[in-house]
Amino acid sequence: EVRVKAVGDQKFKGAIANVATVADPMKRNYAVKVSLDNPDNVIKSGMFAEVIASTINKDDAVCVPQSAIVPKGATTVVYVVDKDNRAREKQVTVGIENTTIVELTDGIQPGEKVITKGNTLVNEGTLVRVVAGGGK
Repeated sequence: EVRVKAVGDQKFKGAIANVATVADPMKRNYAVKVSLDNPDNVIKSGMFAEVIASTINKDDAVCVPQSAIVPKGATTVVYVVDKDNRAREKQVTVGIENTTIVELTDGIQPGEKVITKGNTLVNEGTLVRVVAGGGK
């Protein structure tokens, strides 16, 4: 829920789009970006807002490092490794993300091996060598 005092008692629904990974050392806080609908264009640049955030714990979320994401035109893809050690392109839908991790809401399944380094150098069917990584 987002409230902007400058526009009265109107409340807006929003979603956290990004949280800074480093705190402001002087203010001792983190910058947070919130996406929200502003259909009547009542919220203007520079206005201050109060945000009441509730968290959701997604035990079954599929998350990958930002480095796994490959923009491809108007779509987003990741490359996974199949049973024959070949790269397979998968179009994915991005959910919540920050500067290091991206939630994928559609396109891959838990347990698939995702290419996180050198993924811009492979194409569909490229033979790859799997090396130990930090994923789960």
